[in-house]
Amino acid sequence: MSGSCRPDRPSRGFTLLELLVVLTVVGLVTALVAPNLGRLVGSMERAVRRDGLVADIAGLSFRAYSLGQGFELSEAGFNVPLRDGNLVLSVPSGWRVQVETPIRFGFNGLCSGGSLSVSSPDGVVEKLRLVPPACQIVRE
Repeated sequence: MSGSCRPDRPSRGFTLLELLVVLTVVGLVTALVAPNLGRLVGSMERAVRRDGLVADIAGLSFRAYSLGQGFELSEAGFNVPLRDGNLVLSVPSGWRVQVETPIRFGFNGLCSGGSLSVSSPDGVVEKLRLVPPACQIVRE
């Protein structure tokens, strides 16, 4: 017998059939996971933008105080520049902020309070209430 055909010698490596089975299983798992991964990334991006927008709203009292400038948070007043050159509230494209009644922020950081809603591009609406005098945010 030749040295390569000995039955007592263990085989080294994988057969072509074993490699094809493993590649098929990896392909199936990828096909199942890929769509969910896309949705996960989209929902995380939406959550980050929402949290950033809510944080900007929560910081408006401090911003009014630090600038020493009063302003009004209303749908028409988002695009008004303040002393620092930035807009009152920068709303990401596709997002919408609706203010029920204008919320007034005084130069001293105190506010009149009010309710507003934040809508994401995919239609998820979150209602927020700003509680005076410091406009602390309460989710409704």
